[in-house]
Amino acid sequence: GVQTCALPIFETIAQEYPDQDANILIVTHGLILSNFIESLKGEVPLFLVDNSRASLIDYKNGNFEIKYVNQIKQESEKID
Repeated sequence: GVQTCALPIFETIAQEYPDQDANILIVTHGLILSNFIESLKGEVPLFLVDNSRASLIDYKNGNFEIKYVNQIKQESEKID
């Protein structure tokens, strides 16, 4: 299925930049991205990623971690 195809591709891309603080932009169909994100949660995909939205997934020490999904813009920190 999509999950078994997408995960190795995303892992290969992430492993291209070991021990680096790099940002990688992946543009793909919402169904593929939705399946990938849900597979990280260990659940059956229940939603589709919205168009023109951003999701942030970190990859460290061989593991993916979901930071946020479907944000329109990054939340800014308040400066005191």
